[in-house]
Amino acid sequence: MSQMSSSMALAEAISWYASLLLALMFILNISCCEPSERGDLLEFTMNTDHNDHHVVFEERPCDEIYVVKEGETLHTISDKCGDPYIVEENPHIHDPDDVFPGLVIKITPFSNRIGPDQTTNFRSSNVLPSPQTPSYSNISVMEQFSNLFIFSYLFLLLITAGEASRSTKPMKIFVFGDSYADTGNVRNGSSWKEPYGITFPGKPAGRFSDGHVYTDYFAKLLGVRSPIPYRAWMKYLGGKKLYESGINFAYGGSGVFDTYSNVIVPNMTTQIDFFEKLIKESHVITKTDLQSSVVHVSLAGNDYGMYGVYTAKGGTPQGIKSFIPFVINQLELNLRRIREIGVSKITVTGLEPLGCFPLVTQFSSFKQCNATLNLIPNYHNHLLHQVVAKLNNENSHSKIFILDLYNSFTNVINHKGAHDAQGQLKFETPLKPCCMGIRSGLDCGDVDANGTKMYTVCSDPKSSFFWDMVHPTNVGWRAVFINLKSSLKQFFEF
Repeated sequence: MSQMSSSMALAEAISWYASLLLALMFILNISCCEPSERGDLLEFTMNTDHNDHHVVFEERPCDEIYVVKEGETLHTISDKCGDPYIVEENPHIHDPDDVFPGLVIKITPFSNRIGPDQTTNFRSSNVLPSPQTPSYSNISVMEQFSNLFIFSYLFLLLITAGEASRSTKPMKIFVFGDSYADTGNVRNGSSWKEPYGITFPGKPAGRFSDGHVYTDYFAKLLGVRSPIPYRAWMKYLGGKKLYESGINFAYGGSGVFDTYSNVIVPNMTTQIDFFEKLIKESHVITKTDLQSSVVHVSLAGNDYGMYGVYTAKGGTPQGIKSFIPFVINQLELNLRRIREIGVSKITVTGLEPLGCFPLVTQFSSFKQCNATLNLIPNYHNHLLHQVVAKLNNENSHSKIFILDLYNSFTNVINHKGAHDAQGQLKFETPLKPCCMGIRSGLDCGDVDANGTKMYTVCSDPKSSFFWDMVHPTNVGWRAVFINLKSSLKQFFEF
């Protein structure tokens, strides 16, 4: 422990020293260089082949796959990223004003050139040369300080490499599962209909909620962006370059087996096939990527829904009980396969209280959960704990963690809310959805042949735990995540 403390103290000292050198370099640069008229660029003039060029160093280039942030417009993004042809390169943008937070776009900055035949790491702007040019002596001093700074920084990296290698916070997330995790893979589902997405990003964007889903909160905890949906990644990156925070393979409506016939979605086995192909055939995902990643597996119960658990058509809780071991056995095969691919950390959801879904509680005027139906997730979760314990005992290098959705949902419902440092969340009628069809057989987002809305939406989604008949609201997922956060931090050891 004392050796680690001394190493960190030395690292801090070198960090301070490097910062001082950087400040001196900055002062020298100001004394010899032309100041920029733009705050986000550093400019100075230099002479190349007897021709003066005004050179612009980009402070922070944009990612090739860019996620629109709050308050950004097409104009500001174009100016920031140096790409005036965003609309032409993104056929899904039909109008320059059709840009909203969370939208994924492709960015192709101009090639950076200093002359007609010389490619470099900066772009030349057609302006008059600065009347003041750096002297040779100034440049020499700058070079000396620069070399010293680089040496110090590399030394700092060597000292802290051991500590950094011990960090357990993953940098990439790979997601498999269903609508509780899907952020845009299903194209023909309700997630692309109004009023889905009204809270975030303000319009339908592929999430089965009014806003964020579990995947988004999970990514925020790890300090990375929400992983890009697989379909969007294939379309905009051509399946050739790994997105910085991972890929989401989850499809709403899917299960470990084939599920709903009216919406063709790949089951979990097929989703893992997509993942494995990127590793073994395309080599898009490397061993290093796997070592710095976590896999999240979502199984919310669509396999049981196929047997009529929710609607009491074609199945009974008693009949379903014999089917549960088949689901767990297939899930075990999927978890083994993911682990064998090389991922060291896996999170998998336990089953939430199906008997508390509004699809069920509507028969009690949204006042109480169905205890009989909740026997199904209890048995499912019991078997899941046995399987995960066995898998963890078999392999000490790869750990699987169960997310307790059952108790997380139940705590929020029983307490009619949750609270954290950001404030109190309250749900007066937690079993009643914000958005629902106007009569039996109709769902949130349904319209008639004339386009008339056949659903109602509550005045404030933040007052509802459930968004529709089975999915939580944006703030509902936040309440669930409040109950999960401490155990997740313990699992990741941060």
